[in-house]
Amino acid sequence: STKIINYSKGDYMNLKDITILTVSFNNNLLTGMMLKSFSKQVGELPEVVIIDNGNKIPVDDSLKFCFNVVDNFNHKLLSDELQPSRNHSKSIDFALKNLIKTEWCLLVDNDILFKPEIKTFLETLDSSKFDCCGKIGWDVTPPDRLFPYFCLINVNKFRKEHLNYFDRNRTIAYDMPGHKNAKKENHFDTGYSFYEDIKSSWIIKKIEINDFISHCHSGSFKSSGNKYIKWLSDNKNLI
Repeated sequence: STKIINYSKGDYMNLKDITILTVSFNNNLLTGMMLKSFSKQVGELPEVVIIDNGNKIPVDDSLKFCFNVVDNFNHKLLSDELQPSRNHSKSIDFALKNLIKTEWCLLVDNDILFKPEIKTFLETLDSSKFDCCGKIGWDVTPPDRLFPYFCLINVNKFRKEHLNYFDRNRTIAYDMPGHKNAKKENHFDTGYSFYEDIKSSWIIKKIEINDFISHCHSGSFKSSGNKYIKWLSDNKNLI
């Protein structure tokens, strides 16, 4: 069963030990606002790695100037897995194995904004007491996964144990036509296979991520216009 620890004081995590990792898909505004929000709430930014997974709009030059942007535009670096969850997972896997130089990775979606509570949360985390920190559950259909919207991963442990964030055979969302497991009741989404591999051996600190972030869920707006603009406006106090 999953090992769970309670909040406690101890060896506090430092921003110099963290890299923010996000995967961008055709939206520079959300990426920029997410990073601006972190800077506002915490007072500074740690290292940042952005993987550009776009197919229409590349990552803006201003983001490239300020941060480490890895060019996977139109699958320039990583081959197309023909399904969004698989491409997303594959990019995260590549970053964890090759790009993160700090002990910890703060994996986030770019369509989140940080609440003021994030500062105290990060400043008082005892990094010696857990291997991974985030929310476990599902938001479309089962099975459980470790949500990729906001989670901390011990990169050193990930590499030492030769783990994978992406498993081609176990990242199969229901919008993947023709696959035998492509059913509405089986949504093996981003973070599922990773959680399956660590849930019995890693110490996982379970949190309610909505205490620390506001999530736009911009993927659901594909057919309904730029509702994320309204979301940004509604949450401008976080930016």
